[in-house]
Amino acid sequence: MKDIVIMNSDSMSIKDKTNVEPKKIKMIHEQEFEAYGINPEEVYKDGIALKPLNPEWIPEILIENVNSIKINRSYQNINKAERTITLGFDTEETCQKFNQEFNQKLFSTINNFIRRKNENPISYNRVIVFETLIEKFSYIIRY
Repeated sequence: MKDIVIMNSDSMSIKDKTNVEPKKIKMIHEQEFEAYGINPEEVYKDGIALKPLNPEWIPEILIENVNSIKINRSYQNINKAERTITLGFDTEETCQKFNQEFNQKLFSTINNFIRRKNENPISYNRVIVFETLIEKFSYIIRY
C-alpha cells in the first residue's frame, strides 16, 4: 500500500491519497521494443518465448562487429564504463562506408556469437538497441 502526498506549489493545499494501485512497470526490454515500434506481445506469440540476449553479451557483440570490419581507423576507444565505442576515420566517406558495413555485418555477428556460446540463435530474440552518431570523421556507438 502506498501513501502519496500531493502538494501544490504554494504549499497551501495539501491532500492525501491512499490506497493508490501501483502501475504495472514494464520490463526494460518491453520498453525498448515499444520505443522502436515493436509490439512486445508479438515477440512472444504462439507461446514461443524467445530468450532476450544476455545484456553482458551486447558490448562483446558490438566490439566483435567493429573489429570484424577491415577499414582503417585513425582512432578507436572502447569505454565500457560509459557504454560507448568511439572510432575516428581519415575521411567522411570512410566513416560512411564503415557505417554501412557495420550495419550489414551485425546480424551475422550476433548469430555467430550466439553459436560460439553453444546456443541456437533461432531461440533468441536478436534485438540490440543502440545509438550511432556520425560526426564528420567520427563514428560513435552508444549501447
